[in-house]
Amino acid sequence: MTGTDRDKSLYFVFMDESGVIHHDPNQPFFAVGALFIEDTRDIVSELENLKTQAIQSAGSVDFPFEFKFKAITRRFRTYYEQLIDLGASKDIMANIVIVDKYRDISRYTSRFPNAWDAYIEIAKVAVNGLEERIPECAVIADFIQKPRRSRLYLETELKSVPGVRNATMLESHASLLIQLIDVLSGCVVYQYRMKQNPGVKWDKEKTRVSEHLAKKLSVQTLADEIKVEKPFPFQVTQYGI
Repeated sequence: MTGTDRDKSLYFVFMDESGVIHHDPNQPFFAVGALFIEDTRDIVSELENLKTQAIQSAGSVDFPFEFKFKAITRRFRTYYEQLIDLGASKDIMANIVIVDKYRDISRYTSRFPNAWDAYIEIAKVAVNGLEERIPECAVIADFIQKPRRSRLYLETELKSVPGVRNATMLESHASLLIQLIDVLSGCVVYQYRMKQNPGVKWDKEKTRVSEHLAKKLSVQTLADEIKVEKPFPFQVTQYGI
């Protein structure tokens, strides 16, 4: 696809969060990932086939399987690696914004009055991260319940981002592309956590999946600012609090 073709296209942006945005000493990192794609036809059917294979490997046709980084186990690890390979073979782009919540906790608290406002701000940065390449898009975000006390709606706030023509939320189990960005974002956050605490015994299967993504991108670690073009445009940026 040429640059001219991209300029004329309306993209879908599938968005998901990783970690928790509120203060939790056990989860110092939070990320919002945005997956940009124009044509979903081939990838959705291939992702569905991969999901079917994973379900069948469990010996069930009714197994409630969903690709989620936190759910990686030894039985399904190979399917997560295939998920990454499949995504990397398609015409997608990914932008992941990661927040170190405890780098300066006083400034974090003063800037964002509550976790919902913080999430909206970081989501806007994630969607806007490829503005020069994606002039117009529609956002499909993982569903998060809006706090009753807040007057801010994620959909409305995202539409204030230049180029965002519309936005909605959808439960992640209904979208394999939300699940794909969940896994990509989860890999990044996991390696940031590993880097911060190298002496901890980390989950073997999650470690292998995150390392698989790093190898696919030809980078030494995901716990850094990243901007690569192959096998697909992928960037990680640290949100400056």
